[in-house]
Amino acid sequence: ANLRAAGRLPSSSTAARAIGYRQALDYLEARVSGEADASLESYVAFCRQFRTASRNYAAEQLKWYRRDATFAIVPAGDDAALATLLDLDRGA
Repeated sequence: ANLRAAGRLPSSSTAARAIGYRQALDYLEARVSGEADASLESYVAFCRQFRTASRNYAAEQLKWYRRDATFAIVPAGDDAALATLLDLDRGA
């Protein structure tokens, strides 16, 4: 928050826009300015914003990957599918 306040971290920078980092900066700035208190509710609200941003980005990534035939989505825990993909990658 101090970096942003000092003008050393512009809002347009990659770091300032990164998921998680952006929400943390907003939360810390709100704490410093007095807009947010040190309550559990304020912290939980920050965590929810972070979680929502992460989930939204993950959903966008899945859309990108589904459109690209070079990506294979393997369900978690599907060891047989993973083994098949690894064998294909090795040229077996």
